[in-house]
Amino acid sequence: MILATASITTLLAAYPALAQVRAFDIPAEPMAAAVTQLGQQGQIQILADAADMAGLRARPVRGEYDVRTALREMLAGSGLEIVADDGRTITIGKRAASGPLASEAVAVDELVVTGYRLQNRRSVEAKRQATTISEFISQDDAGQNPDYNIADALRRVPGVSAVFDEDEGRYAAVRGLNPDYSLVTLNGMQLASSDQASRRVLIEQVPASAVSRIQIIKSLTPAMDGNAIGGSIDLQSRSAFDAKGVYFVAQGLGGYYDSNDVPGKNRLSYRGDATFSTTFGSEKQFGLVLSGSYFQRTRDQERLIIAGYSYYTPAGVAVADPRGRTDLVGLPNGSNYLNYTLTSKRFGGSGTLEYKPNDQLHASLYYSRYTQDDDETRYGQVVTPVGAPQITSPSTGVVTQARVSASVSQFVISKPIDVAQARVGYDFGRGKLDVRGSFSQAKWDERGPGIAFVTPATAQLGYRYGLDGVPSISFLNPDYLANPANYPLTTSNSVNFNVRERVKDVQADYTLDLDDSWSIALGGKFKETERLLDREQPTWTSAGLTLADFVKDERSYAPPYATSPMLLPSRTAFWSSFEANPGRFTYSTAASATAGLTADYLFDEKVSAGYLMATHQGPRHNLILGGRYESTDVEIKRAITQAGVVTPIVNNSQYNDFLPSAVLTYDLTEQVKIRAAAGRTLGRANQSDLAGGESRSETGGIVTVSRPNPELKPRKADSVDLSLEYYFGPNGADGIVSAGVFRKKIKNEIFRGTQDQIDNGVTYRITQPQNLEGATLTGLELNFVRNRLDFLPGVLSNLGVSANYTYIDTDAQIVMANGTRRSVSQLLEQPSHLFNASVFYKQGPLETRLSYSRPGESFQSISTSTAVEDVVYKAFNQLDLQIRYDIGEHLKVVAEGRNLLGESRDTYRPYFGEVREINQHGRGFWMGVSYRY
Repeated sequence: MILATASITTLLAAYPALAQVRAFDIPAEPMAAAVTQLGQQGQIQILADAADMAGLRARPVRGEYDVRTALREMLAGSGLEIVADDGRTITIGKRAASGPLASEAVAVDELVVTGYRLQNRRSVEAKRQATTISEFISQDDAGQNPDYNIADALRRVPGVSAVFDEDEGRYAAVRGLNPDYSLVTLNGMQLASSDQASRRVLIEQVPASAVSRIQIIKSLTPAMDGNAIGGSIDLQSRSAFDAKGVYFVAQGLGGYYDSNDVPGKNRLSYRGDATFSTTFGSEKQFGLVLSGSYFQRTRDQERLIIAGYSYYTPAGVAVADPRGRTDLVGLPNGSNYLNYTLTSKRFGGSGTLEYKPNDQLHASLYYSRYTQDDDETRYGQVVTPVGAPQITSPSTGVVTQARVSASVSQFVISKPIDVAQARVGYDFGRGKLDVRGSFSQAKWDERGPGIAFVTPATAQLGYRYGLDGVPSISFLNPDYLANPANYPLTTSNSVNFNVRERVKDVQADYTLDLDDSWSIALGGKFKETERLLDREQPTWTSAGLTLADFVKDERSYAPPYATSPMLLPSRTAFWSSFEANPGRFTYSTAASATAGLTADYLFDEKVSAGYLMATHQGPRHNLILGGRYESTDVEIKRAITQAGVVTPIVNNSQYNDFLPSAVLTYDLTEQVKIRAAAGRTLGRANQSDLAGGESRSETGGIVTVSRPNPELKPRKADSVDLSLEYYFGPNGADGIVSAGVFRKKIKNEIFRGTQDQIDNGVTYRITQPQNLEGATLTGLELNFVRNRLDFLPGVLSNLGVSANYTYIDTDAQIVMANGTRRSVSQLLEQPSHLFNASVFYKQGPLETRLSYSRPGESFQSISTSTAVEDVVYKAFNQLDLQIRYDIGEHLKVVAEGRNLLGESRDTYRPYFGEVREINQHGRGFWMGVSYRY
């Protein structure tokens, strides 16, 4: 070690002395000499390993600074950083990587801080050191992130929400904008998406333990992919050089879900994962990281879906347009009781091989494959009223005729994602070269055989209804409802759906230090996205079969909000009979062929990009400015149906964009930072909006056309950001309080609408995605993290808290079907309010965390016909608990509870406050152990 000795008074100085401004005059010289000089001139003790400083040159430091600012200025770009600081002695060391060649590091003292506090400290320190407006999620000492699921973990940070698939996050949304506006990358390279209709990346199959750190970038630089209006989410893999020697962590837990009422197999759930890393070779120049995981979850789900409402006067007269009326009765025109069992399996792993013979060269190879396999059986009962009701009061009445269907569908879905990456970086001294290549492939392979039995419309299925709260139904003749012989077979088909997307991504970056303050960077990228969508729907018909031939023995299951048990068709009995008696079924050739071909498409998008960027770094500031140029070429092969004939067509488009940006970080004091950013980003249209099938039909002289729009322009957004950050304690080790505002002006917003066009006297009613004039979003983000409430007495001082709040105001217009414009205050899936809070506690071997999350209301759909048909997600309150208990140095007992409030995820129609959907999935409980070597 080298000890940079200062005066005796320095050794006795208290921590506040470090904030004093002193005069420094240190030239560019070998790092060891510069460290000694800075210690003497700053009157502070600095410890460093001579081996870490060998061959390094320090940046010059001249002028008046506080000690830490001067030291960070001198170390900038060297790979060294402050790793410990007790107010009297500063220790510097090599920057720990978070993924191969990471440029932003986290300095932590793992011997003192563990668990949730360590996660917070790493995340806060990463934010403090970042040169962009970013948020971070980091692993703790046991290799664990805040949640098992990546999307769930992301919703803990300011401005980010999870878009849920029932009981857990499937996608992540940045700043309230839906996931279509955000880019998801792994080590900075785009991931393929297998989502059925959009670019949003499925991240549910990748466990949070598979990544070392997650960075959410809200203000982009020219070096970053421009297709990220909301922001960019970068998953950063672990490096073997993150730890010294062998690193091994593992956990295994068993789980139970209390949603298990639907008939079927109820099993315990379980999960486990492990990560191993080591360095080897004569000089430990090689590194190896291996990670694997397995997850199996079994639970039920119960839903009530109201398809829509019909409106009547008290006399039972139908009203087409209910707007402005207060005397009408809204009657559900279809109540769907949809209940299913689900077994979901996720498994996979990753491996990284690295080579780092010195501080100049770092090369790596990475491969991962993660898969999610779902097996879901859905039982459905749909009650459809026929004719006008007999209204007895504003909330009660009688439906005199109805029809009822009983159905069962099986969804067998496999969603694998493969990623292969290679990366090499070399530091020439003044210049640095970084070359990366990535190939990712994501698939959605679905097989969905289904059957449905439907009664005729009959007075035997008349019912009394109630409209107070959740609409209720009480059948007048429950015996007729319960007789399976009254349900003839109407549908037997299989929806076979396949998506395959491949992304090839190559990027090269070169950075050159010009002088003491300026550096420039330039680079290029080529990215190709290929997507194949293939949909088939083989359909069969058969006469003379009824539900009585295939009904299950279970006759007592009544779904939530139903007053009578529902009949459950047996899918195994039906398809066994189908295979044994093929002569009883007729294949519908025309329906099967048309349903498949008109949905298929091939999509090929090539993006070529280049950028030039300058960085100026001073004692208190860091400025990044420059521009990025992106050229996009798209080719689409699809099919349309005209006069019953399927015709293949090809569409091509090309566009170019210049994307300037600037980011400024300024240290007002050692603990206060201000950041400002401005830039332009893109939001390319979803593949389903550009491609897909086209269908036409004619009714009453009007030709109705439903089609994609390959001429869509990409969204463009001009954004400005401003944030103020205050860090508690040395290097922000004790927490942060921050406030940020942003404004995004989006042009060419995309919305699906309907418009009439007249051509040669023929009226065409065309429904397709359209570019609107735009939308403006203004937002506020507040964040508070305090690792210890040390002002509290006794053991209460071990409490910690984190909380964040986001508010977004939107000004947008959509085009209605009649050509008028309608103002909306939110975009799709964009909550105006987001709130998260966690309280955590550590005392001895015990550590707990109670987390609360509340995304506010957001649109599920916005109608272009009438605001009456808008559908809104209700605000959702989720409370989660985790308890950890140390058993010795290496082992922990872990217990978790999810959705402890047992809330359902519901939607409603806000115009009249009507129920649209109630979605119940219950609570989840887990318990097990984690181990760290």
